[in-house]
This record gives sequence, C-alpha cells and structure tokens, in this order.
Amino acid sequence: MVGSSVKKGKAKTPRLTHLESSITRHKARIMKLELILRLLDNDELSPEQVNDVKEFIDDYVERKQEDFDEFEDVDMLYNTLSLDMVDALEDIVSIVPPSLVKM
Repeated sequence: MVGSSVKKGKAKTPRLTHLESSITRHKARIMKLELILRLLDNDELSPEQVNDVKEFIDDYVERKQEDFDEFEDVDMLYNTLSLDMVDALEDIVSIVPPSLVKM
C-alpha cells in the first residue's frame, strides 16, 4: 500500500504526492476509456468519433511522465465527442456501483 511507507506524523514527499496524483489520473482515464469502449460496442459511438481521443491517448502514453501538467485535465480529452456522448459517459459513471470500481 502506498500510504504505508509514510510514518504517522510525517508529510508525504513531493515524489509520493506526484505518483499518487499520476495514479489517480491514470485510473480516471482508464474508466473513461472503458466507457467509450462500451459505447462503441453498443454502436452509440463510431470509430471515427474516437480517433482524436485515440491520438491523444497515444501521445499521452508515448510521453509517459513528460509534460505531466499538459495532461492534467482528464475531461479535455473527451471534448471531441458530442455533448450527448459526454453526458452519457457521466451518467454511466454515476450509476456504476462503487464496489465495481477498482481504485
């Protein structure tokens, strides 16, 4: 467990804080990508609609931790999808039971 390496009363190191933030961002992106995959499977999105998202993710993965702040806003990644699709993604996220979301 990440937090177990920090003793009680000691502040987290900047590196640990950075890594925890990175993990949180990765999980948020994974969740959104899984939702996009479901929408693709249900023919609610076409492959052409997610090409920009794919390119953004390819760039994100290629750069890894470089330019970390450039990729800070997870939601900006999905601006290329129609507003209805973004709303559908948020609705699906809100109805998924927390027990099914691995964090």
